Amino acid sequence: METNNLTAPIAVEKDRNTLTIELMNRMKLHGMAAAFTESLTSTMAETMTIDSFLHMLLAKEWDYRECSHPTPYTRRRSSATRHVLNR
Repeated sequence: METNNLTAPIAVEKDRNTLTIELMNRMKLHGMAAAFTESLTSTMAETMTIDSFLHMLLAKEWDYRECSHPTPYTRRRSSATRHVLNR
């Protein structure tokens, strides 16, 4: 391990995009992290404005949460529907 002149370990600086993705995942923004990763491998981000890019990230996060975690309203409705159908 390398040290600087103050004997503190020198951390290898990670790419900002990697740090951003790691931070999104630590904040449990998994849909946004997946969308950001996807944008890095395609050219779609280059054609977007900042506000449309942000909208895309937020929409992907919203979709991820809606698909992976149904809302309490959805759960209540589905259980109520089952109760009616079982009569």
